[in-house]
Amino acid sequence: MNARTKKGCSIGCFGVIVLIVIVLIIAGSIDSSNRGDKKGASKKALDTSLPIEERIEYAILGALGEKNNMSDSRAVSVITNNNNATINFIADESTSYTSLESDIIDVLESLKVIDNLNIVTINAQAMFVDKYGNKSVDNGLTVSIDKSEIDKINFDNFYNEQLKLVVSSYSLHPVYRN
Repeated sequence: MNARTKKGCSIGCFGVIVLIVIVLIIAGSIDSSNRGDKKGASKKALDTSLPIEERIEYAILGALGEKNNMSDSRAVSVITNNNNATINFIADESTSYTSLESDIIDVLESLKVIDNLNIVTINAQAMFVDKYGNKSVDNGLTVSIDKSEIDKINFDNFYNEQLKLVVSSYSLHPVYRN
């Protein structure tokens, strides 16, 4: 190889390496900014001066993020009545109900820091398309669980298969039952 060919390869290889480093830096900054939002929401969940509905919403956003895997808003809503909570959120899109279970497990873990709850009902909502091609949002998976059961769970060793064993009710949308 002559000197001119070597120099051209060195410059080209160096350019590719620089481009890769720039892409990695940008990707890292995007990921760290999302983590920062989650951490801020998780901190607000601990603020007992806030109404319990807001604390629950912040706990969920801290666990799942503000957007799902399709960049749609989680649209979290929380209704409480006599220390019972009903939670609705847009789940990650998937063709499998295991993704819904994973989102619900993340929500359950986030609720461990919330006191003064009795029964928690969680509706993981998903996008469905009917036989005519019309889209609608409906409950993909609904579970109810006593807060005392949530507090017993060791989430480091808790898997989707165990969810049905700890909840008092488990209702899966018919689309996922096939």
